Amino acid sequence: MAASVRKARHDRRRARWLREHLARLETANSAISEFGPPWEILDGTGQMLYLWKSPPAETFPRGTGLLIVNLVTDQTGHVKRASWETRG
Repeated sequence: MAASVRKARHDRRRARWLREHLARLETANSAISEFGPPWEILDGTGQMLYLWKSPPAETFPRGTGLLIVNLVTDQTGHVKRASWETRG
């Protein structure tokens, strides 16, 4: 199987996995339990931003490029927004 076909399959699998997992997150604690410690946590006015990067995080399915997962929570830790992107 050609490397580009294999990479495309990994990317599709990772995208599907992320959509499913991010949609069911309710709190920052549930995200940390599932994904492991975040790369960075930023404190904003009334909300927090949690960032995971893969690599180095190994809990995410592999795919092409750097994966960045963003999670925005309110003051109580409940998820307001979850998204992801790849770079490279």
